[in-house]
Amino acid sequence: MSDNKYLKISPVSLGFALGITWAIGVLFVGIMALYVESFGVAFINSIGSIYMGYKATFIGAIIGTIYAFFDGFIGGIIFALIYNCCVKCKCRRSE
Repeated sequence: MSDNKYLKISPVSLGFALGITWAIGVLFVGIMALYVESFGVAFINSIGSIYMGYKATFIGAIIGTIYAFFDGFIGGIIFALIYNCCVKCKCRRSE
């Protein structure tokens, strides 16, 4: 295969996928912490030190979800751009 366009990742698509996935995870833990007494305490404390306002409350879970989406979105874009640059290297394969 001499055309590398099939090996590239869409940065925006990967950004959305990772942003949505990470946001759902953060929202899930935040909401579950409301109903289960000691669920995700260490996770919420760790992520809450990065995402200002993320707490075991409904509003805190929403705030954390918004931060998580943008964090995952930007991380996905950066990952895809780095990956696409590596694909451009056209390293020789043994044939």
